[in-house]
Amino acid sequence: MSPPKSIEFRRRWRWPTTAVVLAALVLTAMANSAVADPQTNLLNKGCSLYNATNFSNFYTNLNNTFSDLRSQLLGSNTKFATAQQAMGSDPVYAMAQCRDHLSTADCVACFDTAAVQIRNCTGANGARVIYDGCFLRYESSTFYDQTTLPGNVGICGNDTASQPTAFQTAAQGLLTDLETATPRINGYFAAATRVVAGGGSTVYAVAQCAQTVSQSGCLGCLQVAYGNIESCPPDADGRAVDAGCFLRYSATAFFGANQTTNITPFLGGGSRNKNAIIGGIVGGGVCLLLIIGLILWYHYHQSKYAAPRGASELQGPKNFSYRDLKSATKNFNKENKLGEGGFGDIYKGTLKNGNIVAVKKLVMGTSRVKEDFVTEVKLISNVHHRNLLRLLGCCSKGPELLLVYDYMGNGSLDKYLGYTAPEYAIHGQLTEKVDTYCFGVVVLEIISGRRCNDFTAVEAEPVTDYLLEQAWKLYDDGMHLKLVDEILLGSNGYTDKAAKKIIEIALMCTQMPASSRPTMSEVVMLLSDRPTDLMQPAKRAFMDNDNRVPDDTSSTTGSSTSNAANSFTEYTVAAHTFWSSSASPINTMAPQLLQFRQRWRCPIKAVTLTVVVTTVAMLNLAAVADPQTNLLNKGCSQYNATNLSNFYTNLNDTFSRLRSQLSGVNTKFATGQQAKGSDPVYAMTQCRDYLSTTDCVACFDAAVVLIRNCTGANGARVIYDGCILR
Repeated sequence: MSPPKSIEFRRRWRWPTTAVVLAALVLTAMANSAVADPQTNLLNKGCSLYNATNFSNFYTNLNNTFSDLRSQLLGSNTKFATAQQAMGSDPVYAMAQCRDHLSTADCVACFDTAAVQIRNCTGANGARVIYDGCFLRYESSTFYDQTTLPGNVGICGNDTASQPTAFQTAAQGLLTDLETATPRINGYFAAATRVVAGGGSTVYAVAQCAQTVSQSGCLGCLQVAYGNIESCPPDADGRAVDAGCFLRYSATAFFGANQTTNITPFLGGGSRNKNAIIGGIVGGGVCLLLIIGLILWYHYHQSKYAAPRGASELQGPKNFSYRDLKSATKNFNKENKLGEGGFGDIYKGTLKNGNIVAVKKLVMGTSRVKEDFVTEVKLISNVHHRNLLRLLGCCSKGPELLLVYDYMGNGSLDKYLGYTAPEYAIHGQLTEKVDTYCFGVVVLEIISGRRCNDFTAVEAEPVTDYLLEQAWKLYDDGMHLKLVDEILLGSNGYTDKAAKKIIEIALMCTQMPASSRPTMSEVVMLLSDRPTDLMQPAKRAFMDNDNRVPDDTSSTTGSSTSNAANSFTEYTVAAHTFWSSSASPINTMAPQLLQFRQRWRCPIKAVTLTVVVTTVAMLNLAAVADPQTNLLNKGCSQYNATNLSNFYTNLNDTFSRLRSQLSGVNTKFATGQQAKGSDPVYAMTQCRDYLSTTDCVACFDAAVVLIRNCTGANGARVIYDGCILR
């Protein structure tokens, strides 16, 4: 068996093992030293003319900031870092960046050199140091988005390159391409080479921008830098430095061959494509003119054959003739009568084209009513949704006002028209309280187990009132608990107090005039266990069966659309709170509501059925609704703000921004800052992801209240089970 090659090698050359190992180590060290270069050639240094006010506080902040920067550069594969310390009266904001072609060790070595050099600006509240390999800057206020400042400079070399003319052409062309490509590259860094014509030499160049500037800011900074360095070639090397960018070229390699960037894909739209840009602009202009011409021709063609229409008038529904509708319903024959709605009779009709429709006769008559009727019909006809009965058209030119709807084969409209607010049904006014009225009626249906237009006796007593009428009469007599469905009585979780509160809130939502109804945001608060003593239903004065008196007309038709949209949003929030909040009194009775369908022997209004189904789906959610404000930790800084007025202004603005972020989007994390004056505030909050948005905001609000107990402290934190605020 032959000996191993290493032993044979040692025997052949007769070297001691120690000598072999030592030689290997020396060669390795020499190899590393050959490439290790932090590039600490000083290019620029500047110190602020102003000094810090409190040196002890300043140096504490400066040391902490530099330590943070060094940790970032050392601990991760990054060449860029920012840090800040805003304690006391002398905050420090700092930024460091290495050229991407440096190794981590060289980057940290360059940073250490810069940190030593910059401390020579003794006590200055701002300074910068720029090397070939890195730069370091600190200020007393944030500067991260700055790109170009007075003092930017180009630095040309002392030696002329071989082949001066060819080298100048190659260098300027490469720098121009880097200026175009770098802002489009992720990280804002590019290293590239270009062979000089004739093949005698190569140009090496890099371009870099601070990672915190915008793309346009990077481009603008490099354009200034190129202007400062453009005249350097044919010098063998040159550099341009500025607040937000760095540009360098050289005839000698200063980065590895494997560290170059392919900038070709990022040159589209650059200086080489000006003809393409011009062609695109001209072609686009021609296309735009053609499109404008087609639009003008279309409008001219339409105006010749269309009836005149006001500029702001909505496109209305189809106008049916009274004669056609009279014929379709066989002169409104009783055999075709589907039922009686709240404000007129409904008839089944067959149009000449064979379509079956439902025609409703409205009991209105004055010319003013007709004008309002036409306006409102035009508005309604432009609203389309799969859960809305489609309005096909109307007739306002005969002796009666008629509405034409899609025919519902499984039911009649009279079973579904008890939810319209009186001010809308009578006056055609779509106020912001219309949805509040609908919400109140739906709640009464659920608590009673009856439909709104159902004649049902209470405790076997004959009645001739609709549900709402009966609810008001029972409330006036102090017996409104008789309205509660018998399924709920005596069941687990039922309380008279909860049922009474729900009925009173529902009646408040149906008060007249509309201005006396609560807003849906107020309904949310009432449903969230807020006492209703301060708000009690007032006896309405609008109808008794078919006797009606006018409502207030404070809300105009012109503003009704936006108000209705806001009301609908509030309605949705209130419904969600009503059915999902664990604080809602109805939540304790939710299981019994599942038996309602067995008692209703006729079709249920879509919205009522939806609410019941939503109740079932959200029972589990309601059971766990909890902002989880069990306090785990609280801490206050030992340092106070220097200017309390400025501090509290910044603090309040920051907390307001945090709350808006948590409320406005589906997120559980937010940051905010306000750095005005001498006491900047930087804040962060985070909720556990399993919390709902409502619970997250509730936890945040609790944290804000508690954290303010750290009166005047320039830093604080509060940690709950459900959230953190710092």
